[in-house]
Amino acid sequence: MDNYLEKIKKEAKMSFIVSFLLIALAIVLLINPDNFIVVSINVLGYIGIFFGIISVFTFFLKPKEEANFLRNGVILVLYGIIAIIESSVLKNVITIILGSYIILRNAYKLEIAWHLKTREIKEYMPILFISAINIILGLTLVINPTLNIPANTFIAILIIICEVLSMAMNIIIIFSKKKENKQNE
Repeated sequence: MDNYLEKIKKEAKMSFIVSFLLIALAIVLLINPDNFIVVSINVLGYIGIFFGIISVFTFFLKPKEEANFLRNGVILVLYGIIAIIESSVLKNVITIILGSYIILRNAYKLEIAWHLKTREIKEYMPILFISAINIILGLTLVINPTLNIPANTFIAILIIICEVLSMAMNIIIIFSKKKENKQNE
């Protein structure tokens, strides 16, 4: 099977962890928004540093064509450091960060959908559709970054919707198959 397809299937499986974490974050945001925001910023900072370092190391262990590992790793480490040092400032921009993350993550999924289409894999269309919806929801978070109680509920619901859609998209990716050529018959 195509190495690229295997790579994106592996990434889709790993993406479930991120989706579960973001759904948990959204549920806690619904329950206790005040204390949760500052604590979550610090925790996400440490998680960002951890996964950022892993991504940077992965870049150096993998072929140089995997530049997204380096880019993502550097961004995660920088976010982590800023989150730990300036958590009170980030409290005001957490939704912009979450919205930006959702946009970037789904822009990458749009790229995956394009590559699947070029490889004649029929499941590219739902991936394209779900990515577009998630980008719109991410833009909604970036445009409406206020953190008051009704907005927290709205933000949490948007995050849950985005991540449930991402999980559905990951399932589609994992079970996608290359279209059989009619010449093989």
